[in-house]
Amino acid sequence: MAALIGGLLEVKPLIAFEDGRIAAAGRVRSRKRALAAVLDHLQEQADSISRLAVAHSDPVELPEFLQSVAAIYPGEVMVAHIGPAVGTHVGPGTVGVAYLLE
Repeated sequence: MAALIGGLLEVKPLIAFEDGRIAAAGRVRSRKRALAAVLDHLQEQADSISRLAVAHSDPVELPEFLQSVAAIYPGEVMVAHIGPAVGTHVGPGTVGVAYLLE
């Protein structure tokens, strides 16, 4: 029932992997707000990021998202497709950001 209501309201979960564990990082009510929340988080961490990667399953807004990431992180951004094993669980259009702190 929660998934049905969440889908109707366009609730997007934000998840984080910290110290080998999955943690809820919040929920927002649209895809645009979800991507903005990821960019806001990157901006907060920008001074400490030593490496950054974006994994995706072909979202429509990927070029704009990568431009926004490049404005925050001046280093090389590794970009990779999400494979079929993970893609089956997250679905098309997913964007994930991974980074290493100094």
